[in-house]
Amino acid sequence: MHRKFIVKNQKFKKVPLNSLTLQQHPLLTSLLMNEKRKLPEPPDYTTLSYGDIQTLLDTTPVPVFQDENGDSLLLMPMPFLHHLRLHPLFNKFEVTLVNFKDPKQVRHVISTLNILKPSVLYIDFKQLPNLLCHRIKAAKQAEIPILSKKQLAHFAQLSPSAIRI
Repeated sequence: MHRKFIVKNQKFKKVPLNSLTLQQHPLLTSLLMNEKRKLPEPPDYTTLSYGDIQTLLDTTPVPVFQDENGDSLLLMPMPFLHHLRLHPLFNKFEVTLVNFKDPKQVRHVISTLNILKPSVLYIDFKQLPNLLCHRIKAAKQAEIPILSKKQLAHFAQLSPSAIRI
């Protein structure tokens, strides 16, 4: 089925991460309610530098809808943001909000971000261990600084031995 949809009335704004409540939009909560997957314990992000984490945050906009109370409600799950609360520099991190202002568009945005986006991106992450192996080798050859294979496996929640060709 072809879907015609144009997103209007969105606003980008950089805010301190600690200023957000990180609550999900009620429609998103109902969409995720029956998921059977059990999330593993989060990795220890305190080993990452402020610069590394801020770079990740700068390149990952946070889609939200502002409710009548002024709270920014997440339109997709973002566990990484929740896990950062344990980081000693949590109060210094900033995120870029993409505020979808039209309540009539929220259903479609939630559908796009939570059903269409994972489908489109699946091919990129299906072979993650193999991809990491190739990129680690290429980074070493190009003398690009990277974390160790063990550290990268920790964040991907994989065994280091899984990162191979």
